[in-house]
Amino acid sequence: PLSPRKDHEKAEFEVHEVYAVDVLVSSGEGKAKDAGQRTTIYKRDPSKQYGLKMKTSRAFFSEVERRFDTMPFTLR
Repeated sequence: PLSPRKDHEKAEFEVHEVYAVDVLVSSGEGKAKDAGQRTTIYKRDPSKQYGLKMKTSRAFFSEVERRFDTMPFTLR
């Protein structure tokens, strides 16, 4: 069962501050293993140029650049 800590410090977010949460799950063994599931979280590499041929691919990539820039995003 989850047992959220009650002794955490209060935090306030300022206007225009940006945060990302990197969620990791571990079995406690300290070893990485393939879970047999496809990746659902992505991050654009701003140092790469992408030559996309399909109109739908270019439209999707433009949307990713506009909405997420370098922040990780999910397909959901």
